[in-house]
Amino acid sequence: MSDNSTIVDRREYFRNLCLIAQYYKELFPKQIMSSHVFYTHGFLSSPSSAKGVYFEKFLKAHGFEPHLFDLYPSKQWFTEQTLQKQVKRLLSWIDAISGFTDYYLMGSSYGGLLSLELTAFLQLNRKNSKVPKAMVLLAPAINFHLAPLDFLTPQGLQRWKSTGEIHFDVPRYGMLPLQYQFYESLLQSRIHEVEIQVPTIIIHGVHDQTIPIEFSRSFALNNKNIELIEVDDDHSLLNSLPVIEKAVLDLFK
Repeated sequence: MSDNSTIVDRREYFRNLCLIAQYYKELFPKQIMSSHVFYTHGFLSSPSSAKGVYFEKFLKAHGFEPHLFDLYPSKQWFTEQTLQKQVKRLLSWIDAISGFTDYYLMGSSYGGLLSLELTAFLQLNRKNSKVPKAMVLLAPAINFHLAPLDFLTPQGLQRWKSTGEIHFDVPRYGMLPLQYQFYESLLQSRIHEVEIQVPTIIIHGVHDQTIPIEFSRSFALNNKNIELIEVDDDHSLLNSLPVIEKAVLDLFK
């Protein structure tokens, strides 16, 4: 066989391989092109938390490409954070990885609030083409500023405002100050200014003493695209992992 014949045969072989790959890509797009899932952790948590690690493994096992957002890549990012700064960082991160295409959001507590805030921001700025395909939110910190926490009581807020900062025990870093501007940024949340257009499942424990389930009930009532699943659990939702898994597999199709 001549060298030219060999080259022609190889070209034909690779052309056929490409045609076959394209056929299966169209027939089984989910298996060929994995969707991005961006998971954002809670207020006093980290990407390496038990839930973060668990869902990273779960998502990979089901053909998704998980990305765990780190709210606090440095001590400064905890101390000087605002809700709006974190949303801006999350937007840039998602854009750099996925270009706002074929992506889903998962968020736990404060991370759930950030997911809602990001979606509201995109809708309010007429960037509907960039919103996530769907969201699964775990006890999202809706109305965070009203949560029944000591530092958010009238006395706690007065001390926080007068000193300009309060201290929290932050994973990886230990005790760190948080500036009062964070509380002020929570008051500027925009999630109540728009009806969320993204299919969303909220999973919330009826025994949650950190973020009361009433906050999610009220929010879901005013957003027809949000389904609230109430579970017999607390804020951690560690007893509700099967429910969360089912929600992800049902919604992230």
